[in-house]
Amino acid sequence: MMKDRLIKEKLLGYYIRKFWYPQLEVDILSKQRISKTKKLITDVDVLGLYTDVTGNFRLVLGDCKTLKNQSPITRTLWMRGLMAYLNSEKGIIILSKGIEKEHQLTSSILGVQLLSDDDFTTYSKGTADYITDLRSAMSEIDIWDAFIEIGNRYPPLNKFVEFSHTLFWNEQNSTYQLRSAIYLLRTLKGELNPANTLHQSLVLNHFSLVAIALNNILIQIFNQYLVPSAKSDLDEDLKVIIYGGIENYEFLNDLRKTYAGGSDKTEDLKLPNWDKFIELVRLMLDNPLSFSNVALLLKELAFLLLSKDSTKYNYSKKIISKDKFTSTFSLRLIEYLCSATGLPKEFKEIFTTLIIDLEKE
Repeated sequence: MMKDRLIKEKLLGYYIRKFWYPQLEVDILSKQRISKTKKLITDVDVLGLYTDVTGNFRLVLGDCKTLKNQSPITRTLWMRGLMAYLNSEKGIIILSKGIEKEHQLTSSILGVQLLSDDDFTTYSKGTADYITDLRSAMSEIDIWDAFIEIGNRYPPLNKFVEFSHTLFWNEQNSTYQLRSAIYLLRTLKGELNPANTLHQSLVLNHFSLVAIALNNILIQIFNQYLVPSAKSDLDEDLKVIIYGGIENYEFLNDLRKTYAGGSDKTEDLKLPNWDKFIELVRLMLDNPLSFSNVALLLKELAFLLLSKDSTKYNYSKKIISKDKFTSTFSLRLIEYLCSATGLPKEFKEIFTTLIIDLEKE
């Protein structure tokens, strides 16, 4: 059971009305370690992603506390350090008690929004759309609890839950996130049953994480090269970016060929179903800024699958209505991931139907 549920739900609702991608209860691990296992150093109550003017995702960190013995400015100093650690430019702290003005002024200088619960009500209504009727499955804390419970019910699949709450956000960069997300799907595909709604939710949520990583890679390519004129140019550019530079790619490629068996000895290092991946990226480079909504849509659909009555929510329709390319890009990403990871074909059919039905309504 999550602590400070009411405050977290309030901040979560704010993110949703800003159309920021939300993630509750993110564990932050040490980047450097001496021990064999990664160590937890702190956590983020409500992490969010918003797009900057270039289309890149940026982190916003939210902290919700009912503090009794800790001063507000102490929490601000913790937040400022965490922002630097995670390369985030925005932090929001909501406390249940009143806050002295001097603490708020100092926090503002440090780039942290320090607010009491009552102040946040005023702040949120002044900076987000609370007039439009928006009903999201992601705004329900009980559904977040249900998502976490999937890992307890199906222990082999808990790796998906851990990836969503911890490992994805602790990867070095978007290329590591992309590669590790695809690898996890390929590894656990045999544990996934397309007839199980809980499994469907896990997979769609995982697809949303892939969309986050891919978005930043798309923006990087577009800002550096616009749209490469030839498929061969995009082929080489993608390999270099995804594997961390030309030197690193050549080293890993040579290493793979040295130790690979059979026909793999002549194959270059690349993501599975590489030609389809290039086609996907080429399509999205025509409208790169439109891809950022895909992650939010897929996560909302994942949570709709866990709701008791999906018909009472309208958020997925609102996301699609914001950009005509969102549904198209979502369908193409689903098609690629299902084929590249070897998931049962029923997953693609189910997810495609979900999105097409949204467009009909």
